Amino acid sequence: MEPNFPFEIAEATSSHEAEIIDFLLSDLIHKGVTSKQSLVIRDANGKLIATQIASILERQANDQENNNSQDQIKLEGEIRKIAGLLEKLDEQIWTTVPLEVTRLFYIMIISVSSHFGRRGIANRLMANAVQQAQNTGCHGILAEATAYNSQKLFEKCGFTVLYEVKHSDYLDETGKRIIHCRDQTDSAQLVFKKV
Repeated sequence: MEPNFPFEIAEATSSHEAEIIDFLLSDLIHKGVTSKQSLVIRDANGKLIATQIASILERQANDQENNNSQDQIKLEGEIRKIAGLLEKLDEQIWTTVPLEVTRLFYIMIISVSSHFGRRGIANRLMANAVQQAQNTGCHGILAEATAYNSQKLFEKCGFTVLYEVKHSDYLDETGKRIIHCRDQTDSAQLVFKKV
């Protein structure tokens, strides 16, 4: 179906970066930022140096798809393919989390500025996430670990991998690998820790 309004398709360039990031982040993390589980860490000058975007997920009585997570967004092209990888993880949440777990503290994003890495900030965010999970009656913490450093952090903090999609197994319709990471990441993981 063709759109019934005028539009223009153009190649994205570095000049579009801020606009694209704003567009994606406003849709993808709005719910997490407004959920009261998200945190920011600032340096002495007030500059944002780390963040945790999180929300609460609850198991539905009939185990249907949980709409407490990210809202469904229509995406196109390469972004759609990458989002498809995350959807594969999302589809496994309630089939892999132990049955007795009905409420989850869901970490969507945990990120520390590269200038402030290896100073214990991510560990502090993780300790805070455990406390937040306990304070909000959650039975566990869940995250989608898609970056090497995040995977190592979750492993170090006692998370177990519930489900994993190897990048080499995630192919497009022509059989070509879709995800090529610059770091050592070779998979996307759904990780869990009981609290």
